[in-house]
Amino acid sequence: MKKFTANYAYTNANFVIQNLGGKPVESPYLAVFCILKNILQRGALVKQVGDHDGSPTMLSRYLRGELGDIHREENFKKSFFLIAPCPLVWNHTIKGDVAGDYFPAREFYDALPDLLGEYGFVQQLILPEVNVGNIVPEVAEVLKHESVDFYCPIAKLIIEIDGPQHEEPTQKILDERRDTIFKEKGIETVRIRTRDWRTRSEIFEEQLEVIRNRLGLKFQKTGYQKQYERLLANDLAESTINQKLLPTAVLRFQL
Repeated sequence: MKKFTANYAYTNANFVIQNLGGKPVESPYLAVFCILKNILQRGALVKQVGDHDGSPTMLSRYLRGELGDIHREENFKKSFFLIAPCPLVWNHTIKGDVAGDYFPAREFYDALPDLLGEYGFVQQLILPEVNVGNIVPEVAEVLKHESVDFYCPIAKLIIEIDGPQHEEPTQKILDERRDTIFKEKGIETVRIRTRDWRTRSEIFEEQLEVIRNRLGLKFQKTGYQKQYERLLANDLAESTINQKLLPTAVLRFQL
């Protein structure tokens, strides 16, 4: 899978263009597109989906004239995370049984703000149906195009909503193999059986506590929670807007 990204600021909103075709494109403008791409990516590290700590490329002379030399500011290299003020809609992405009108994973996702309490905003940071290869690029080819139900990059947390088929011996072995690969990379996997989710069983409550603890450890350690609260409250200093939000918006527009 070909993809590229770039950014002018240290945010989690690097615009990623992926699923590009591998065949050469015949166009009289191809050279122009290649040059523009190189200009936008100059000095930048191409990162995998979810990463936010790459090396942003420098603003052009024109943009520096409009936004200032933000790369010289003391706060420039401090990571900044963006979050949408309203729930994201993944109805066409989260899988389920259309014929049987059975969507336990979607139901779980929709309930996350209530289930997670003070960490309910994390619903906005969770990606559904992420390819294993996007999480662990060096994984075996046979696993690269498999997907996980939900992935939260900032917490390195995977949540799987497992139906009855996951209780079959062969599938159990495959699941354990994948979970081990993630664990070796510091990524925690929490598997929730659909029947535990539907009945809100004691086992489900225990798994939910594991998720909360994982999120608590991450956000208490980094202080990102306060940053998200300011974003949701639209309580941002002008310097933050000029240094983080505007450059990211400009880059997205250019790409």
